[in-house]
Amino acid sequence: YSVNYFACNWLSDYSLDNECLFIGGKYALTLQSIVCRNMYSYSHYLNAMHVLSTLIKGKANILPIDGKLLYAIETLTQTKLNLHRLPSNNGGNREHRNKGDRAASYVMRIFEKFCENVTTPIYINLIWVLDTSTNGYAPIQQWITNDDHSWIRFDVLCTLFPNVEKVKIGHSQFSLQPSTFDAFIEFFGKTSDKRESKLKEIVIEDPNESVVSVQFIINAYQSKLEAIDWIMDTNKFRTKITLSKQEKQKSNLWDDLF
Repeated sequence: YSVNYFACNWLSDYSLDNECLFIGGKYALTLQSIVCRNMYSYSHYLNAMHVLSTLIKGKANILPIDGKLLYAIETLTQTKLNLHRLPSNNGGNREHRNKGDRAASYVMRIFEKFCENVTTPIYINLIWVLDTSTNGYAPIQQWITNDDHSWIRFDVLCTLFPNVEKVKIGHSQFSLQPSTFDAFIEFFGKTSDKRESKLKEIVIEDPNESVVSVQFIINAYQSKLEAIDWIMDTNKFRTKITLSKQEKQKSNLWDDLF
């Protein structure tokens, strides 16, 4: 591949690091690893971000989720959700462990920036999420959906990707149930400082209606959703549910005065 870069070692204070500035080129660069002092390699954490990136685009997985990759995904996710602190590296003396912890903190900051920069709509394609082959995401499905696949883990999605405004869910693997919207009202009806999410629209396409129909949900929950400032709509074929957040009108100071 054609890669253009500018060698910076001749003007850097750390010339032995052979720093380079990459500019242009035919293809975008992809980070493969971060190595700290030739001791700690964080390639599996970068691979974890690649897996999450393809997942939220609704695409098939291209990196088999082995034990190391699964650990990296769970560690990044749990740390972002503040469930526990990032574990320190085992082995080595205190100085080396501290250096490893600083590098792990650096990786966590990269993950946070990765999450913050996701602004395009997320597509939760349950076909791939529940797929147990190497192309699927079954090993991490607990971060995405519940056991009966009637609820998407918005507590995880809204925390990981706070700047996403739209989420699309498909398809028949998603089980439409009254508990789906009970959980929705429970979660989105509460105000919390931890939920500074910009999510405004959720689309559910071709859900499994073996328990209840789309029309039943419309009749039973439309007024309940309006009470928490969400509007529910459907298409004429009753195969899609659209949930939209109502924007509260901001008071105009001049209108109040005059």
